[in-house]
Amino acid sequence: MRSLSITNAQQWQLQIEGTVQGLGFRPFVYRQAQQLELTGFVCNSASGVTICVQGSEERLQAFVSALQHAAPPLVAYQRFEIRREALSKQPFSRFEIRASTAAQGQPPRALMLPDLASCQTCVAEIFEPGNRRFGYAFTNCTDCGPRYSIIAGLPYDRPRTSMKDFALCAACLAEYQNPADRRFHAQPNACRICGPQLSWHDHKGQKLAAGDAVLPLALQALAEGQILALKGLGGYQLICDPRRSDSLQRLRQDKGREAKPFALMLPDLAHARRYVAVSELADRTLRSPAAPIVLLPMLAGGLQDLSPAVLGAAESQHNPRLGLMLPYSPLHHLLLAAWGRPLVVTSGNRAEEPMIYQDQAAFDTLGDIADAFVSHNRPILRPVDDSVVQLVAGQVQILRRARGYAPLPLPFVHTDQDLLALGGHLKNTIALVQAGTGQALLSQHLGDLDGPASRQLWQQTVQELPQIYALRPAALAHDLHPDYASSQAAAALSRAYFDAVPCVAVQHHRAHVLAVMAEHSLSGRVLGFAWDGAGLGPDRHSLWGGECLGLHKNATEHLGSFCPFALPGGEKALRKPLYIALGWLYARHQAGLFAPQSLPPAAQGAAQALLARLSPAERQLLPQQLARQLNTLQTSSVGRLFDAVAALLLGCVHSRFEGDAAMQLEFLARRADAASRDAGRAYTLPLQHSPAGLLQLDSLSLQDAIVQDLQQGTAKELMAWRFHQSLAQGLLQMADALQTRWSCRQIVLSGGCFQNSLLLELSLHTLQNGGYTVYWPQRVPPGDGGLALGQLLALWQNQQAPLSPFEGGPHVSGLAR
Repeated sequence: MRSLSITNAQQWQLQIEGTVQGLGFRPFVYRQAQQLELTGFVCNSASGVTICVQGSEERLQAFVSALQHAAPPLVAYQRFEIRREALSKQPFSRFEIRASTAAQGQPPRALMLPDLASCQTCVAEIFEPGNRRFGYAFTNCTDCGPRYSIIAGLPYDRPRTSMKDFALCAACLAEYQNPADRRFHAQPNACRICGPQLSWHDHKGQKLAAGDAVLPLALQALAEGQILALKGLGGYQLICDPRRSDSLQRLRQDKGREAKPFALMLPDLAHARRYVAVSELADRTLRSPAAPIVLLPMLAGGLQDLSPAVLGAAESQHNPRLGLMLPYSPLHHLLLAAWGRPLVVTSGNRAEEPMIYQDQAAFDTLGDIADAFVSHNRPILRPVDDSVVQLVAGQVQILRRARGYAPLPLPFVHTDQDLLALGGHLKNTIALVQAGTGQALLSQHLGDLDGPASRQLWQQTVQELPQIYALRPAALAHDLHPDYASSQAAAALSRAYFDAVPCVAVQHHRAHVLAVMAEHSLSGRVLGFAWDGAGLGPDRHSLWGGECLGLHKNATEHLGSFCPFALPGGEKALRKPLYIALGWLYARHQAGLFAPQSLPPAAQGAAQALLARLSPAERQLLPQQLARQLNTLQTSSVGRLFDAVAALLLGCVHSRFEGDAAMQLEFLARRADAASRDAGRAYTLPLQHSPAGLLQLDSLSLQDAIVQDLQQGTAKELMAWRFHQSLAQGLLQMADALQTRWSCRQIVLSGGCFQNSLLLELSLHTLQNGGYTVYWPQRVPPGDGGLALGQLLALWQNQQAPLSPFEGGPHVSGLAR
């Protein structure tokens, strides 16, 4: 390299934070410095990347411009600081990449990357005869491969990953040390000589084969209709042939997944196009580094040669969408290429339990489901399930945020203190923010906290993620509901790990709205609609779920809701649409409901159909429960309204999984033909004021119209469509009516009901045509998977001023789940 005159030289130091480790950023920096004949060094630090560089001002400016405008595609800067320094007494003779440094006494601020799908170059290598990685199932480079699932600490270096015990062979070490190689400092770099190896085990976990013998055994087993447990990037997966109804039914029975559709993995996009419509956005999303499961509309031919059991029970056969993904690891690519057709690929767990990621736990738990295991000896340090997304209004909406997305940062307000949020009970995630970073980290999907395994994983994550970042939170946030596992454990966790800092309860629907505000960096006045299945209201008596909140700075005001109705059985009835429908009809007809002959003619048939599905014991108990309000809660939930209408139109008695009845109602609405949609009018949802002055949408008028249509024999597809339309119109009615009280054109849609893509599309269209700017969840799940982010923003607001009285009210225990 040409030496530079001391008199012309300058020395700049760059401190860069953001997504800059594990992406080939240092080799990129090295190449830019080489091309511009600059000297100095670059190294990883606990905060990100440090660069010290010497050269003329003109070349230094060109260097900085290249870093800012030509960095690798996944690099994202959160801080880019340049400081001019005095020249070192000994000028650098070359530019080099130095070993990572750890800042003493400073918490790590470098960002962990998600696991990334195999890049096309690595895929080409594993299918190239003669290449030394031909057929190797753990091929990766700085552009792809495992990250979050193998990281033990920061900075991101091989000794701080689960690859630490795999010593590099001479060839891999040469790649690792060569700045011109795309595997330069690729921490999981390996080959079949020095790296992880596949192994084949029987259903008891006994190892029977290894290495190149494994894939032929797996293919033979799949062809025979066997179920395999395969150790993937972030945990075990259960796989089988989607043409084999016997295999699928056995998988459903043993896994406890009675009705939910299974996702398919296909060899390539050409195979995907045989089953679903693949738009340009779908194409990009399927082939993105995140490589999520994408819900896409099925073609007219439907499942074609695949078993109907892919979709689930008979009621699920009307599902218009399939969840598809492409191979995202070398192991998947090799398996799918040899198999040559779709495979069912689902999480390796029993229903309602977290994904299993440790070998012995897999052998112990999945041995009763799987006939054999495809495993390997690269440890997985934390489970990371497949992400699930859908495409709405030309955007990707994340429904389950995990592999490929977590734990990428989200923009956040600058805080003076570290903060930690523990999330809700269902679809749990946790969230944290480091002081001064202006970014929040949302964990991977951890699941429902009903069982001990889920709660153990949640507690492990609450300890581990803050520990990696040396987080010292000033406060912890949790849901207002006292019976959520995350709420119950908050105080004990604070005492055990966080110096007994305060624990702040955040109301469920406030957190939903705040999550969307955080995602979109919203400030100013907001009109927030939070529609979901249920969340405890501030009075700690009622179950909310159809709320309109006004938010401005630290203030939250309850502006609107749906008229409440009784939920017999309380929270234990949340998966009983039949009970919910009877509670809804009881709000209109009171005790007359149980003497249908006394009801108006239109309601008689609907009441009789519901009552006929009750057992004799239920026929005796429910009238007493409702009359005396025993074990009965009041709810304003839109999710429960979906359940009630599904019970009336489809006869749904019991939801086999969360959202089951609502999904069936959405499928029914989507089957309404275009002419009927255009001709059909929305049901009326009149506005009224409660005795306390709260603006309410009167769902009882909606009920009257639905039972009238049922009596007249209106097509149920059209009725379901009109129901969805009425909800979208109800949003606009309430927003317009509130303008005199809460003047605001910014609307937030939040909560699990807006996972319903039909409801979301109709709502966006209606509100935008009404002149409103609408914000909705996209990078953060609309359901409870986003609660932690909203709780985090509530904690920050609490730093600015004491929380508003919104979360006040006397404590009432005994709200059994």
